[in-house]
Amino acid sequence: MKRHCVNIQKFIPFTLLKDPAAAQTPESSGTWRMGGTYGHSWFVDPKRAA
Repeated sequence: MKRHCVNIQKFIPFTLLKDPAAAQTPESSGTWRMGGTYGHSWFVDPKRAA
């Protein structure tokens, strides 16, 4: 799985997606992601919230 590592701002312990097209991801701009132990990963996409 390709992680978006282009056009993001990193601030501990989160990453913030700035340009979804450049990152080649369906997530929206402004999505933040947090990694955890044992390879877990969580994200919040504020524009697609339920």
